[in-house]
Amino acid sequence: MSRMLSLFLFQFSLGQPSSNALLGVIVIIALVLLLALMVGNRSKKASKPRSPSRAKIAPGPKIPLKEDLLDIAEHQLNKGAFDQAMISFEQGGYFARAAEVAVLTKNIEKAALYFEKAGELTKAANIYFDLKKYPKAEQVLETLGQSDELGEIYKKRGEHILAAKAFLKASKYESAAKILEDLGNFIEAADAFNLAYENAKQDIVSFGMDPYRPDTRRLGNKAAELFKKTGQQKRAAKLYLELQMHRDAALCAIELKDYQKAAEIFEMMGDIDEAEKYWKMSGNPSKAAKIVGERLIHDGQSAKAIEKFVEVGEHARAAEIYLEMHQPNKAAELYEKAGDFSIAASFYKQAGDLEKAASCFEQAGELRSAIECYEQASLFDREISLRKQMGDFVGVAKKLYERGIDKEALSFLNKVRDTDARFKTAQSLKGQIYLSMGDTSQAEEYLKKSIQNAKEIDHDDLDTLYTLAKIPKKPNAKKDALQMLDNLLSKNMVE
Repeated sequence: MSRMLSLFLFQFSLGQPSSNALLGVIVIIALVLLLALMVGNRSKKASKPRSPSRAKIAPGPKIPLKEDLLDIAEHQLNKGAFDQAMISFEQGGYFARAAEVAVLTKNIEKAALYFEKAGELTKAANIYFDLKKYPKAEQVLETLGQSDELGEIYKKRGEHILAAKAFLKASKYESAAKILEDLGNFIEAADAFNLAYENAKQDIVSFGMDPYRPDTRRLGNKAAELFKKTGQQKRAAKLYLELQMHRDAALCAIELKDYQKAAEIFEMMGDIDEAEKYWKMSGNPSKAAKIVGERLIHDGQSAKAIEKFVEVGEHARAAEIYLEMHQPNKAAELYEKAGDFSIAASFYKQAGDLEKAASCFEQAGELRSAIECYEQASLFDREISLRKQMGDFVGVAKKLYERGIDKEALSFLNKVRDTDARFKTAQSLKGQIYLSMGDTSQAEEYLKKSIQNAKEIDHDDLDTLYTLAKIPKKPNAKKDALQMLDNLLSKNMVE
């Protein structure tokens, strides 16, 4: 094509172009234009995005299979490319082999992670313990369900404080207590031994056995010793009492200056001398004397026991001893001193000392009993005085009438109101007094008034009717009295 174009240009320059040459040039130009058009269309198509269905994706790098990764990793390992081998093992899921390589290269923490992924948790936990990454180690052990072994693991590794905490968490209190005691943490050790004691005691009780078996007692005793050592005497004493180690409990109470508690414990033990000593030190000499007195009674020395009780004002207890000795009068004296007047009066009366009995009844407020004693003892003035004090005007009048003091007797009867329950009796007594004075008219009047006030027939009413019947110079006295009795009986029957 270029030769034809050159020939045409040569002929054209000579001014003699042939028709063939001209035709050839035209053809060439046409071909050039056609070629240019084709190139333009191709470039447009190339610039347009291809549809997904027709686009071709260039192939990526080939992913090796798991088996291939193992071979690759082993090859890398043989060549000493440890880091690359470890990555290849990890990519292939060969975590145990990756862990071994990590151990080989001293990458211990990474080895632990690989062992975890490989499911070899015990190895992972051991590495975490070696690295002192204890929270992570404990987490792995918890996954294994071996948290209860933590205490022993820490103990073997010399981590005593952590071991004690782990033992406490696992309720292995005695193991924790021993470690804490060895560490010199006596307060915490005491609490741990106490927990071990309570736990052991409860376990035994649940089986229906004696809670204070030797091993349980050993734990309780150890806890008490440490409580005492750390100045917790009160807690120590409580444990000693529970374990029936009474003397040790008493000594703790003494250290606390709780002398009353010490005295109570010694008394419970039957150690009277020590009990007396500490009752006195507690400011309670009465209690001290009492226990000494009881011992004297036990030894058959009742008289000395009484002296001991009287010495500290324990009169009632001394009185009881006199009663045991069948000496009611002595007992009464001591009851009186003790202020037990009613009891004293009873024993004075039993002993035949009515005056003292009456006096004690008065002090006890038992005035009727006092009057009875004064009356039996013929202590007229004391009896009258007490009756007046009580407002017993009928009783005073009766006693005066019996002694022939009629006018004074009437003066007391006049003080009895018609609302008084004994008004009827007062009227009858008035009639009897007037009769003895020879005033039959007044006598009849008051005797009849007494009967008229009667609601039911009693012994006094019969006496009144009898007195009416024997009024002198009254021919119908008996008949009238019988009629009144009949009326009373009829009235009672109707009611």
